[in-house]
Order: sequence, then structure tokens, then C-alpha cells
Amino acid sequence: MSNEITFCDGLLPGGRRPRLYLTDGLTAAVKFTGATIPGIAVVLAAQYEKNGKWSKTTSRIALADGVRALRLCSALHSQFGDEFGSWAELAGALQLPRNIAEQVVRAEYGATAARLDAAEAALLALSPSGGLAAAFATASEAEAA
Repeated sequence: MSNEITFCDGLLPGGRRPRLYLTDGLTAAVKFTGATIPGIAVVLAAQYEKNGKWSKTTSRIALADGVRALRLCSALHSQFGDEFGSWAELAGALQLPRNIAEQVVRAEYGATAARLDAAEAALLALSPSGGLAAAFATASEAEAA
């Protein structure tokens, strides 16, 4: 038994484009590009609507058992993932293992991935093994300059 979804790839206000990834939620995620993905999804119907830059294709897709759709789109006037402070928080919100969440976000939203990597590195520097005294010394020197 398969589950059926509809996906429209049309441009949204603010120049945003929706993205669709298909995942088993455990091992991998595959980007839907408008065509059947053997063993994962079958495009049952696709309707193209020509309208200049607002042209779009609306697809009816049957998903294999165990596959779920992951729809992504940035909010208007912001970058996808701005509300998340860590990879763990983002993975939890997407209900995916961290490695799959990272794979998808790195592929689609490089600035978000870079920000989360930087935040993770900064958090690691806060650890006791990072040398708290050295950190305060560096901060005091920077303040004095």
C-alpha cells in the first residue's frame, strides 16, 4: 500500500522555491526533481501550467511504504532554519537523524549549515577542556585594545 501526496514546485513570493525530499527517516533522503524515483516514488500525474516566471508543475506522487515527504521552504524574508540554534534542534524539528538533516540542509541551505557549524564550534570552545582561564584572558585583551 502506498501513500499519495501532491507537490507543486511553483515560485512563491519573495523568490522562494519549495523543495521536496523523500526519506525513510533512518538512512537517507532523496530530492524529488519531478520524475519517478524507482523503489521510492512514482509520479502518477503531472500538470504543467505555463505562466512566465510563475510557471509551475503540480505532481501527484505515490510513495512506497515507509517513505515520507519532507517539504522545505524558507519563510518570507528569512533563511530556512534561522530559528534553530543547533544541528540537534534542527534534526529534532525535522524528525530526522542528524546525519540526514545535515545532508538535506547542506544541499539546499548552505548559509544555514555554515551558521550551525559555527555555533557548534563555538559551543565546543565553551567546554572546560577549552581552557576557561585562557578564554577570559583573550576576551580581556580584546576589550583593552
